[in-house]
Amino acid sequence: MAKILAVLFILAFLGLLCPGQALPEPYYVNATWNDHSMQGLKALVDGEFTVPFQYGVFDCGERSAYLEWLLQCHGFDAGFCMDGSGPWAVPAGASFSTHMWVTAALYNDTTGVYTGRVYIETTQTPIKIITWGDPDWDKYARLPDNEVYGMKNFLSIYDIMAGITPNTADDDPVSVEESELDWWQFGTDLIKKPAQKKIRFKTV
Repeated sequence: MAKILAVLFILAFLGLLCPGQALPEPYYVNATWNDHSMQGLKALVDGEFTVPFQYGVFDCGERSAYLEWLLQCHGFDAGFCMDGSGPWAVPAGASFSTHMWVTAALYNDTTGVYTGRVYIETTQTPIKIITWGDPDWDKYARLPDNEVYGMKNFLSIYDIMAGITPNTADDDPVSVEESELDWWQFGTDLIKKPAQKKIRFKTV
């Protein structure tokens, strides 16, 4: 938690994350983080957003952009996923013609060995981390596409705004407006961690 606060403090101190401003520069900053396993990822994203979901205001776009930024700043190989064919594990009543979520690769920091990939559904409360074997895995782990309604991957906020994907076969570029991603309008510390369970000891 201290490391997250350190990143947020740096940005706030430099006056880069002020509500009402455009995309702050520099956008990605480096924070020391030595755990890029599932445990390390959960330490960053496990919890719920402090800003309520509101379609067109603070929805899958802003939420995904915030998590992608947070993970990238802490050394995770993270990116955006976007698709228009559904279905997704979104809250009841939330419907999207196009949906966005986040993906991240996991590594063993000691050996450098890749240990798997996860997908993160940001509209769930709490934030849902989807791993291999999860019933929702196939809804998110889609093949990169070269058609209108297949999943598109973007490696950074700059790429998603420019419509640049790493898939050279993708001949249907799609870009996203900054106004769909501008989480910084809502502040900096946007994830509320779950309350710690109190352990009660029985006296004898």
